[in-house]
Amino acid sequence: MERFTECLQSLLVEHQALLELAERKREILIRGPLKELTTVVAHETSHVNRVRVLEEERQRMFSSLMPGLSMKEWIEQLEEKQDRDQLEKLRAELKTVLFQLKQANDLNQQLIQQSQAYIQHNMELLTGEEKMVTYQRPTHPAANRMRTGFFNSQA
Repeated sequence: MERFTECLQSLLVEHQALLELAERKREILIRGPLKELTTVVAHETSHVNRVRVLEEERQRMFSSLMPGLSMKEWIEQLEEKQDRDQLEKLRAELKTVLFQLKQANDLNQQLIQQSQAYIQHNMELLTGEEKMVTYQRPTHPAANRMRTGFFNSQA
């Protein structure tokens, strides 16, 4: 029981660290410098790997303690009130941090997509694609085309 509690506490600490990194990543995406993003992603990867190991351990321990029950059901069946309260508190904190982490990651994903769309738009403005200005006969494909970009990408 004590080992299971320690595992949940470790999971909570790792997820809190991931939440802090997600918030730091958001600031980097908004303000830069992007060199820091590489460092944050490296830290994030190490925390994710630790979470993976801890989660496997938690699942192994939990399935041996009470197979077939959810964690909430198992906690409710515990006899000692102190254990029940401690595990319920940990479960609730972990659930809250996971929800916050999901929100932070969703926001970061939106920021990245917006940045990509902005870059793509600017690339199209700079290189420009040939656009049809007026109707043309299919037999004369080179007629009536106009380049709109600043740079000639064919040069």
